[in-house]
Amino acid sequence: MPALRLVSETKSENYMKNLLLMLSLSILVHSCKDQCKQTFTYTIQVPIWISKADFDAQNGKWLPAKLMQKTGKIFVYGQYVLISEPNKGIHFIDNRNPEKPKNIGFLEVFGNIDIALKNNLLYVDSYQDLLCFDLSDITQPKKISIQKGIFKNRFVHTNPTADSIAIAYKTKEITQTVKCGEIYPRCATCSATNDMGMLPNGSAANAASPSSPNKAGSMAAFLVVGDYLYTVETNKLHVFSLVGSQTAQIVNSIDLGWGVETIFASEGKLFLGTMNGMRIFSLQNPQNPTFLGEYSHPIACDPVVVKGNTAFITTRSGNICGNAANQLDVVDIANPRQPRLLRTYPMLNPHGLAIEGNKLFICEGKYGFKQFDASSSFDIRQEKFIQNIDSFDIITLPQSFLLIGQDGLYQYNYDFSLLSKIETQP
Repeated sequence: MPALRLVSETKSENYMKNLLLMLSLSILVHSCKDQCKQTFTYTIQVPIWISKADFDAQNGKWLPAKLMQKTGKIFVYGQYVLISEPNKGIHFIDNRNPEKPKNIGFLEVFGNIDIALKNNLLYVDSYQDLLCFDLSDITQPKKISIQKGIFKNRFVHTNPTADSIAIAYKTKEITQTVKCGEIYPRCATCSATNDMGMLPNGSAANAASPSSPNKAGSMAAFLVVGDYLYTVETNKLHVFSLVGSQTAQIVNSIDLGWGVETIFASEGKLFLGTMNGMRIFSLQNPQNPTFLGEYSHPIACDPVVVKGNTAFITTRSGNICGNAANQLDVVDIANPRQPRLLRTYPMLNPHGLAIEGNKLFICEGKYGFKQFDASSSFDIRQEKFIQNIDSFDIITLPQSFLLIGQDGLYQYNYDFSLLSKIETQP
């Protein structure tokens, strides 16, 4: 019996030792865990604020010429080229000598994306507002009117407490230390901007002929037809009367549904490009465009140009445009109530386009740009492919054409010899 009692006591002692060891390890691990920390570094976009009073005073101010950092919409005004730098303003280029274009000044317009002109009056957006400038003296644009709250779908970052508005964003690096096991910081690269609000908010094309003193590219959302200014934004078509007043008077706003991007005018009709198709409106009553018909396609970004009874539509993937096919759709619009697809041609990543005679020009984004023989809608043939440049939009002129991309503004002769280039400076 004593021997058995000794074994029992030995087992009990071992059990207690093991239990104490486990408790000690648990305390040690818990202590280590409390002391374990991790450090993360990430970037965020911090708003640059300006008071509303300073915003109103500075918005529309004429400044000395500055280097372009980014490019957006383009517009030809006689012998001048206007280039929007998204959300910042408009560069004015004297193009009387296409081989040596000269940057002559910068019109600071906060939140600007689009441009339109009639006679000497310039109409631009500024976030949700519509501004008008008198360009009688091209070197001294004068702000003559502002209409607030027109474009309600445009994003505006405000701070009501400080009565201020964010006019830009700067990158700030954040280093954060957290305990092990805590959630990783919210995002690796945070931004207060977004594609729909802070980048080109849809697009449109001006149907002016090459000899016209005013002409837009195919990626503009503002379009002047006769005595009216038409603008599109996401789900609205706004109509402004330009008759008898320097101030554009809004006379109609038409609900269009989701995803409106581009607008083109031809033979008394408007052609609206949306992310799911092209819609055709009659301008028989210019104050009240009426719906005629629609051509549908999968979700994609799609500017459109028209010649006669044929519409040329590019669709592309990427960004907010989904995973649609990159292609050119050629559509018969002889009966605008029933548009009919004639043929589809594969592309790389098509953006803006232009039709001049039988020549079709298509911007292929980072891949370059192309010229096609479009004599036959059923047999469009590639003739030129200029690579190693970025192309976003194009405007054809009588003796040359303008090409805009991330790299800057290019001018080419129709034999594809480069006349000049104004480069962006990141």
